[in-house]
Formats: sequence, C-alpha cells, structure tokens
Amino acid sequence: LAVISWQTDEDSTAIIEYGLTTGFGNNLIDAVSSQKHTFYLENLTLKTTYYFRLKNRDKQSNESWSTSQTFQTKPKILISEVQTGSDEFVEIYNPNSEAVSLGGFYLNYYSAAVSWADPQRRWQLPSSASISGSGYYLIGVYNFPETGGNPNSNWQAKTAAGSLYTTGQMSGDNGGVALFGFDVASLTDERAQMAKIDVIGWGSPLVKEG
Repeated sequence: LAVISWQTDEDSTAIIEYGLTTGFGNNLIDAVSSQKHTFYLENLTLKTTYYFRLKNRDKQSNESWSTSQTFQTKPKILISEVQTGSDEFVEIYNPNSEAVSLGGFYLNYYSAAVSWADPQRRWQLPSSASISGSGYYLIGVYNFPETGGNPNSNWQAKTAAGSLYTTGQMSGDNGGVALFGFDVASLTDERAQMAKIDVIGWGSPLVKEG
C-alpha cells in the first residue's frame, strides 16, 4: 500500500495514473470537488519503482497534469524473533543481498484486543539505522541495552517523551508486532493491514499472520 496526497489552491476533482513505466496503466479517480486529495494505491509489489502523475480539473473544466514522478516501495524485512518477559526485544532480518535503510520504518506492538490502526505502542526506527544484507537488527524494548547487554541491542525503543522503558511493554500471553514502511496511524484497520511488511502474533490477538 502507498498513500499519495496533495492539495490544490481551489476545489477540483482529481485523477492519479500509476504503474511500472511512464505508460502507467492504472488509474484512480476522486470525483469529489475538493482542495485536498488522497489516493491509496493497493496491491503493490515490494522493492519496486512506480511511476505516477496527477491531474486536477476545476469547476471551469480547466485541467492540469503534473510531471511524471516516482516512488519506491520498501523491500521485504522479516520479524525473525520476539522475546517477552524480564528482557524484551524484537529481532528483524534482512533477506535481501544488499543493505536496507530502516529510516521511515515503524514497529508497532498490539495488545490482544487492539486492531491494526490502533497499536498500543508505535516505535519509529532511527533515520540513520540500516540492516546489512542477510543481517539482523535487534530492537531492545525493555532491559536490552545497546551496551552491556547479552547481546547488545542495535537500538532501544523509547517512550513518546524519549525515555527508556522501566517496565516490560509486551504481554507474554497474547499480542502481536507488525513492521511498516510508514506510519499507519491515519489509516483504517483494513488499509493498515494491507500496508504491513511483516507481522507476528502469539496467543489469540486481533493482529496476527493471515
């Protein structure tokens, strides 16, 4: 899933054309006249460059096309291990041969009763973080420091205020963690689920594989 949004200086309808080449091949239409337009591009392939262009049409039937632009979907990154209890961590794995920047990625934790767009914890990975090809990246959630750990974490999750957690954050009985290429907080549950890169659930949570 990709989200494309833009704003115009007057009310207009909108069209987005997108695809794997500058010939595009797919389009979505927003027939509601407005200054703000948002499109959700579904069923995209990971690690792929897409081309798109935008058209607006105002109430006087004046039309304008944008130039062709591109975006690239995130590569596949896997959640390889989760540990709860007195020492909490989430480990992720890069199955690709090349290194992947983790800037823009989000790791969300879900307790049993919450769904995709409403995580109990939402952690944005550091913009400087990267994971080597066929490598692992260890995210310490509680009591898993970057130095003096066993082993050390690559990065420690923090509260919204930027502090380390002083107690465990993940249930040992029911829960789930999901990895995203962007913040899905503004999406519906259905679209947030479509946007996931990987997910692991344990027990009987709402957020899980499948």
